[in-house]
Amino acid sequence: MVHPEVIWNSYTYSAESYIGLITRASDPAPDLKFHIDLLLADESEQRVAARLLIRGTPIKDFLGLKPTGKSVEIVEHVFYKFEDGKIREVKTVIDMDGLRGQMC
Repeated sequence: MVHPEVIWNSYTYSAESYIGLITRASDPAPDLKFHIDLLLADESEQRVAARLLIRGTPIKDFLGLKPTGKSVEIVEHVFYKFEDGKIREVKTVIDMDGLRGQMC
């Protein structure tokens, strides 16, 4: 569930726009898989933090990089703030240097 207005890395999106953003991000690698490596939750503050391992084989430009036909694995750290049980704010950090190194 997503709040009607989501703040993603300091930018405000409607729920529909945020869902579209996430969908488009995975489009270049149809086999994209997310593995939760670490998950922490603070129910009283309605916050969740996760370390995700993301694997896939880009077949189109992926985060501004040209596909090489090779599978890649990157790490993302993501922090969620919930309001009324819905995602309200998301902050992400992705290992772009690691991705660039794999897509050379």
